[in-house]
Amino acid sequence: MYSYRSSWCWSACHWCLTVRSSCASLRKPSCGSGCYYLGSSGRIYRYLNFGHAMFFGVGAYTTAILMKLGGWAFILTVPLGGLFAGILAFFVGLPTLRLKGSYFAIGTWALALALQQLALILDITGGPDGMRLPPYLNPSYFYYWMLGVVGGTFALYWILLEWAPFGLKVRAIREDQDGAMALGINPTRVKVQSFVLSAVPVGLLGSIYAYWITFIDPLSAFGDILTDQAVVMAVVGGLGTLIGPAIGAVIVFTFKTLFWAYLSDYQVLYLIILGVAIALTVLFLPNGLWGTFINYRDSSRGMRTQSVSRPRIDASEHSDEQEKGAPEHG
Repeated sequence: MYSYRSSWCWSACHWCLTVRSSCASLRKPSCGSGCYYLGSSGRIYRYLNFGHAMFFGVGAYTTAILMKLGGWAFILTVPLGGLFAGILAFFVGLPTLRLKGSYFAIGTWALALALQQLALILDITGGPDGMRLPPYLNPSYFYYWMLGVVGGTFALYWILLEWAPFGLKVRAIREDQDGAMALGINPTRVKVQSFVLSAVPVGLLGSIYAYWITFIDPLSAFGDILTDQAVVMAVVGGLGTLIGPAIGAVIVFTFKTLFWAYLSDYQVLYLIILGVAIALTVLFLPNGLWGTFINYRDSSRGMRTQSVSRPRIDASEHSDEQEKGAPEHG
């Protein structure tokens, strides 16, 4: 039972990686989506972040270094993992958020790769041999840690983007950045704040992951697979939504678990199936599963609203109008 809990919570951890971005991409429920997505697609500022795994790695190594070399308690290292990830996001966001399109994607990817190479040569990180932590054989403990971070992240983003003035600023920049600047909004500041906001929970989860898995190295902490899986989960679930990436995380992680449990001898087949699924989703469901459902629901509501608001002509009134308009004879 505990193993299943930790596995499903790790899928939630992957979801929280998809709930991130260089910007806060949201739709207001009254406009039909009903939720938000802080995602790598960057549907407000058109950013694609391929280096978000750097924040995960910073959180993981923060816990590993402080616990192994400093003798710190795990509960004290987790907040610091999120703090250091947020500080890194601030300094990374200042220059990179001035880039656009593929330049931003390449820049963030290069920075993540640079941190990975740095971890490979530093003695404090264990170099290519990685770092081992004392095991704590209680999977439910980490389950509740991850569940708390994911639930808190969800609630925080919902409040900030839906009810707080910060969400209004984000929507203003999404609709018209020049107009937002005319109103006194600083787009760069809002983008950096969103970037930091997206990095902190990823750093927290990296800290929890390091102690849960008891071993980390530069490839596992800063690997491209973390970002790639997050993007896949977001695409399958639905970009521009908050619930969509969660659905995508459950679907992709469930498929991955079942595949490696029963078809582990066919590793190439896994990549083929995953690639075909992504291609079909992009071609036929560009908004993802949840996004497609939201669009269908909104279109159905619009059709019903039009039918209800259309004026109805009573039959008796129509006959009276015909009699009044008929010519008189004799």
